[in-house]
Amino acid sequence: MHPSKTRAVIHSVHLIFKGILSILRHMVKEKNEKTSEPEVSVTEEKNTKETHVVVEMPEEVVIKLVQENLVKNYETLVWLFNASTSIAAGLWVAFITVEPRWFTSLFFSAAGITVLSIVLIVLIIINRKSVFSNPVRKRMRITEFHKVF
Repeated sequence: MHPSKTRAVIHSVHLIFKGILSILRHMVKEKNEKTSEPEVSVTEEKNTKETHVVVEMPEEVVIKLVQENLVKNYETLVWLFNASTSIAAGLWVAFITVEPRWFTSLFFSAAGITVLSIVLIVLIIINRKSVFSNPVRKRMRITEFHKVF
């Protein structure tokens, strides 16, 4: 590549990064005005041409706790759904590709596993709502959090 084109590309990339930095500064300023979440400030030193990122942690952390048995039931249902859909797909492929004498048994097997998959997805949706809709929320100060963990 010609040196002047290389300089033009480097200059374009530099302008793009300056634009991104200004957008980030603007977003951080708006976010800090709206919420009290961690502040992120990006500064660019002109002498060393380095970028420094400063992250300030909030004073407290919110932890959401859910019951373990509900999560285990949810994971079991998801596993069963994945297994049943794989089996149903295999049975439907076999139904399409096999000799006519197996049509009825493959059809009813594939249809039964498909219905089971539909029932499982409904149970997963219901269980997911019960697991994640009402978690117990605990607030802990950062100093206490470091002591516990």
